[in-house]
Amino acid sequence: MPFAINVLIAAIFLAINLGYKQIFLFGADHSWHEEISVGFDNILRIKQEHFYDQREAHVPVYKAGHGEPSRIYEFFKCLFYAFKGYILLEEYAIQRGAKIYNASSKSYIDAFERIAVADIKSIDDH
Repeated sequence: MPFAINVLIAAIFLAINLGYKQIFLFGADHSWHEEISVGFDNILRIKQEHFYDQREAHVPVYKAGHGEPSRIYEFFKCLFYAFKGYILLEEYAIQRGAKIYNASSKSYIDAFERIAVADIKSIDDH
């Protein structure tokens, strides 16, 4: 399995191994980079917004288990592993005879064929 930097990588890998031949992604925008900022204090922050809460907060990003602030290169390194993982999953899916479609209306994932939700029912599942 590619490095599971997020749950979607693990879920796609498991779906392929469970024998699913068509996998559709919805809401996989992966736009985390749009939410980051670095303050005058050089602290990396990410904007936390939730649909159930009108407040917005810019929360410092810390290294897991260390309690010290993350650096921006570390954040982008994590993004590298995520997006590289999708390329590896696309290759793996092809080897296993599976097809992954990205039906997200907004997405930075460029590894999978994009498809509009309205076109999903026209796919032949043979």
